[in-house]
Amino acid sequence: MNFDIITTVFLAFVGYLITYLYDKRQHSRSESLALVNQRLEKFYGPLYFSTIAGKTSYETLLKKIGRDKVNDNPSNSELKEWRDWVVNIFMPINIRQRDIIYENAFLVMEDKTPECLVNFVKHVSELEVIAYKWSRNDFSEHFPISDYPRDMEKYFVDSYVRLKNEQNELIGRK
Repeated sequence: MNFDIITTVFLAFVGYLITYLYDKRQHSRSESLALVNQRLEKFYGPLYFSTIAGKTSYETLLKKIGRDKVNDNPSNSELKEWRDWVVNIFMPINIRQRDIIYENAFLVMEDKTPECLVNFVKHVSELEVIAYKWSRNDFSEHFPISDYPRDMEKYFVDSYVRLKNEQNELIGRK
């Protein structure tokens, strides 16, 4: 009789332990999925797609003016075209991206802020001042000192794909 009680208690304990460990794993998985979703929705997704939009727009501008680079000894008409694109296309995208970075930097996957994000914010700040001068008819500057960080696109593409894969794995699609 004692053996039956011990066996029952033991099986109940094992059942409880299995349930506890399963629930703990499910909770951890749910929390991980929530963080991945938040990163995709509020940070990496918008930055990824707006970076692609900015790149495509820049390529369209280059095609329109028939150049490989805008800032390589442009003509006056090319500078005017550049100003129109900066004010109407690039700055709205850049400002939206900068605001996303400012408001959601806590969602960065790395322990340290990636250098491309720091360089981007610096580039946008410089270009914002230049665009402001244009609004006051001061065309003494056209290009920021800091170049647009070309590694930003790779960073967002790689991060977005990594998070989508992690998301699919967490919801059981892989």
